[in-house]
Amino acid sequence: VWLWAADGVRLHAWWIGSRDAPLATLYLHGNGGNITHRADHARAITAAGSALLLLDYRGYGRSEGRPTEEGLYADAEAAYQHLRKEGFRPERIVLHGESLGSGVAVELASHRPCAGVILEAPFPSVQAVAGRILPVLGPLMIRGFDSKSRIRNIRAPVLIVHGDRDEVVDFDMGRELF
Repeated sequence: VWLWAADGVRLHAWWIGSRDAPLATLYLHGNGGNITHRADHARAITAAGSALLLLDYRGYGRSEGRPTEEGLYADAEAAYQHLRKEGFRPERIVLHGESLGSGVAVELASHRPCAGVILEAPFPSVQAVAGRILPVLGPLMIRGFDSKSRIRNIRAPVLIVHGDRDEVVDFDMGRELF
């Protein structure tokens, strides 16, 4: 399917499922790759009985534009509104964010109602990740995706899933966000 962000950017997404599914999952992927790299996630989510909307942010896959923090938030909002137009009430929408997508999911869930939020390999902020990669300069140079300050505004169940062998987003970052 093709979606349009509020600022006019054309976005590519995959819709798998039907309006009759009990839930619809909005899947917000990580920085690496695009929706074509999430086939295993798609199979697992749909096998669990959820319809699925996999979104490619601006600048990813076949979507137009250049990625920015505010742009990714606008993209997620467009996808959420698409699910609403498809007939899914907020209590039937699950937001699933993977790595970078966890920051997008937290931001969306902090001001939009939903059935629940799944955060896979989340981080408290990009500044925290930058500090792990480039200890002194990283936190001074990069800021954004401040999930730690936004997560308290979520009014839905939150599941945090994080492995202890992640080489980019350390396990302790997921624990800190929890």
